Amino acid sequence: MPTYLYECPVHGKFEEIHSITYKLTECPKCETEGKKTEIKRLINFASGILVEPNAQELKGKLDKEVADFKKELAKNENLRANIIGEDSYQKRAQAYEASVRTLGSVAPKSFRRNF
Repeated sequence: MPTYLYECPVHGKFEEIHSITYKLTECPKCETEGKKTEIKRLINFASGILVEPNAQELKGKLDKEVADFKKELAKNENLRANIIGEDSYQKRAQAYEASVRTLGSVAPKSFRRNF
């Protein structure tokens, strides 16, 4: 719902949040005091009220972003290397290559390849 800025001759400027179809005609503070004063709606370009998401909305958004990131990580080898660190990635790749060479020398001649 939009925020509207009003001015009361007794209490000054104040903001109210209500639907577009609702017409505010009296100051809420004056009403509680039993006074009847007419108010004027002012043109308001920015309200200054910030709406923050609650914990459930934040958790839902975070879960979605994590799932999207995991999908991207599985697809992109360069991103995966950057995340775990280039040195660590290179060490894992070298260890993998060494294990393949070792298996190749242990395997029977019919299964060996040139590495």
